[in-house]
Amino acid sequence: MRHLPLLALLSIAPIAACTPHAYTPSARPMPISTAQAPARGEADVQLDGNVSGEVLGPGIFAGNVRYRRGVSDKVAMTGDVGLMRVDGDNHGQNPYAGTGRVGVQVHGPSNDDLHAAAFVGAGGGYAPTAGGFASVDVGGVLTGTNRYVRPIFLVDLYASEPIGARSFMATGESYGPPADTDLVKLPRTVGFQGLFGFDLGPRDRSVMLGLAFASLHTYANDVQEAKTSTFFGLGGGFRFGAI
Repeated sequence: MRHLPLLALLSIAPIAACTPHAYTPSARPMPISTAQAPARGEADVQLDGNVSGEVLGPGIFAGNVRYRRGVSDKVAMTGDVGLMRVDGDNHGQNPYAGTGRVGVQVHGPSNDDLHAAAFVGAGGGYAPTAGGFASVDVGGVLTGTNRYVRPIFLVDLYASEPIGARSFMATGESYGPPADTDLVKLPRTVGFQGLFGFDLGPRDRSVMLGLAFASLHTYANDVQEAKTSTFFGLGGGFRFGAI
């Protein structure tokens, strides 16, 4: 699910008295991707979407378009453009954010069973309600080699820094006592993400499915305290172009 990023943007976490809390996402909220990449001079395009969030928390819905082009036998360049929407009570505030990212994917050793690759990228995003952010990420991916069913194992680390962050109103989700409403503000955030999924179908036109787990840590700012939380994400998409 292209950093079950993020996996979270403006995510509102229930803690103790359902106090809301904001997180800053990766520029690629859910990096579902294959280790195999197009050959030199060839390209593929991926359209994907995902939903993620904390247990008992609101969902973050995201869509992404990724373009990947082989520049050598071992290296591919990638570009992403995405849109996120935060579910829940937005108090009349704009719930959307746009993201963008550029990156490099480098092929590693491979055999008859697995392909391996490492990736690094940088980008950012902007939300009219919360402000902007910059983000960097690095990770690795293993993908199977079967003709029609290729498992994907991916790990990803990211760090995001708010730029021109603004305080905004948020409400924590609650299935018991009434949830709190309070001011929150995008903080500096670091995160780890693991993803398991499948690339299904012919190599030149496939369906992708993924389940992600993420641990995010936010640093204290002038509005909210530091916090570490766990997120889950589910995503899927379509990829066009031979690999």
